[in-house]
Amino acid sequence: MTSLLIPRHRRTALIGMAVAAVSALVLGIGTTSSGGATAPVIFGGVHPTVGDPGDESHELMDAMAQWNDQRTAPAANGLVAPGAYSAAYSHLTSMPYHYATFTEATTKPYNSDNDNYADQVWSNSKGGSRQVTGRIIGLAVDPTTAGVVYAGGANGGVFRSSNNGGTWTSISDHLPALGVGALLTTNDALWLGTGEGTTGSDSYVGTGVYRLTSPASGTFTQNMRVGGTELESHTIRQLRAIGSYVYAATSRGLYRHLASTSTGAWQLVLAPCQGVGTAAIACSGGATYQDIANDVASRPGSNVIVAAMGWRGGSGGSTAYNGFYYSTNGTTWTRANPTGGINKQDIGNATLAYAANGSRLYAVVESVKALLHNQSSVLQGVYVSPTGDVNGPWNLAADSGTLSTSGSALKSSDKGHGYQPGVQAWYNQLVGVDPTNAKHVYVGLEEIYESWDGGQTWTTTGRYWNFSSKCFSFTPSANTCDGNVMHSDQHAIAFSNWNGQDAQVYIGNDGGVYSRAVTRNVGWNDLNASGTLRTLQYYGADVGPVDGGVALWGGLQDNGQSLQYPGEPTEMVSPVGGDGGQQLVDKTNGCNTLGEYTELELLRTEQCGHTDVDGTPQRVFDITPHDPFARFIAPFAEAVNDPGYWVAGGSLVYSNTKT
Repeated sequence: MTSLLIPRHRRTALIGMAVAAVSALVLGIGTTSSGGATAPVIFGGVHPTVGDPGDESHELMDAMAQWNDQRTAPAANGLVAPGAYSAAYSHLTSMPYHYATFTEATTKPYNSDNDNYADQVWSNSKGGSRQVTGRIIGLAVDPTTAGVVYAGGANGGVFRSSNNGGTWTSISDHLPALGVGALLTTNDALWLGTGEGTTGSDSYVGTGVYRLTSPASGTFTQNMRVGGTELESHTIRQLRAIGSYVYAATSRGLYRHLASTSTGAWQLVLAPCQGVGTAAIACSGGATYQDIANDVASRPGSNVIVAAMGWRGGSGGSTAYNGFYYSTNGTTWTRANPTGGINKQDIGNATLAYAANGSRLYAVVESVKALLHNQSSVLQGVYVSPTGDVNGPWNLAADSGTLSTSGSALKSSDKGHGYQPGVQAWYNQLVGVDPTNAKHVYVGLEEIYESWDGGQTWTTTGRYWNFSSKCFSFTPSANTCDGNVMHSDQHAIAFSNWNGQDAQVYIGNDGGVYSRAVTRNVGWNDLNASGTLRTLQYYGADVGPVDGGVALWGGLQDNGQSLQYPGEPTEMVSPVGGDGGQQLVDKTNGCNTLGEYTELELLRTEQCGHTDVDGTPQRVFDITPHDPFARFIAPFAEAVNDPGYWVAGGSLVYSNTKT
């Protein structure tokens, strides 16, 4: 669903501008050939232009909006009423069915760094991500059983590892929703919040919160749901155990429930647009974007609870309620008046973390104004309240410029000014504090940044990739890059606290889970290497014949195009990086395929993308028709009775007989 690993040549986006309103659908026919693209004939006053800075981030926002529209229609105000999901699911399970057995095809580890598939334009091979899986949005560590870790996929359910990430087992396959929003461990249970909410509204809506009381050995079932239907069709950004309650930061407000039981309804305790918990705030725009709770945290050693509320900005929503709120009883809230470095008039999506002793409060804050003006970064800043008071005064600990010079792979001298640290701060954020050191803090945006002095200095310890670094070379013997690199786009953080073992920090991102000791300075453990954490998100797949069997190609959210075939018996490989969409494979030669990046950028791959056959640096060729308004994942298909003839659809329709 994202275009986050962009090709190394930084593709040019085409953005059309309508000079006059048109009331009819305009359809055009263009052609492409294997030798390159022919620009389409443009109708209706629509003209392609060069993309603006940060265009990849805005393409992602378009994709999220498209996803949401399909899943909330035709509900009034874009909201599906709680209870409707249960009713629909109950009806579904009561319908007649025919039993059939399906076998999971893609079970091998997925290596994004195989040296033999290193197209120097479109592959991410040698970038440093190593083995990857799909987006991990929730992480938790079992507090009582050493080596037990839990990971939640954006749309893949919950997995458990009993050997510190060596191998994984799915434990939530039979729930009615597999989109994970947050995980929480308490002394007696694992809490799962369904509905993945990185967009801040309604993507991957869930069916509520579930509580598993034997997490080290058990599995989730439907009867483990906490409360009733009140959290259905919500997304859940965070779960926190505070006092005798568990709090849920959701797309429709902040809720709480007694931690000791699963019975009884969730109580809505903070919804400023509805006047719940605080004085009502006049919120314009659609209800989908009102009362979004981004995070909640409690100050250790006190009864103070802090919530970050607000819409990230953009069309359709009000930001009048955006900001921080605090309470001492969990039901009566006061809007904070943050002083110091924070611009309180420009608080968008925000993430919070207290030091374990309550002495310091850290916040990562998105800028709504920067997003609306399409800036190269939408990060307002990383802030610290050195007294722990949510009202401040807050000090600026880092901004995009500071982070870009900390060893980042996104510094402007390498990537240009269009894609700087925090360009997707509306989408990926995390902040975590070392439980044993109040000044040792991790911040996640597109990369991971680490500070040992409370935010005065920073080091990029989880780079976006190696390609732009001076240490990088396509010749392995000349590549001197260190191990401080992982997959991009960070979403979750957790710390272990097992007695007698080194404390670990765990990071969840669009490529899976990585870990290392909190005292370690270089390198990360790749916890996706076994191939058993299977949360890959496929948009499409196709097969074709090759020697010894078939080639199975697939297009993935932020993990390129995967290939599984007899030529690589032990793993899947990734001939194409970035986002992958639909696939069309030659039915006479499965090593020749047509795939897509985003917005109908069509890519022709030959010889299975294998670059070491004759030393060629390129096996992937761009034949995009340059459609001005294609969907994020656009359709294309081969004629059933005419192999070799295919059409692709954006705002125009294109035919092809040459490739």
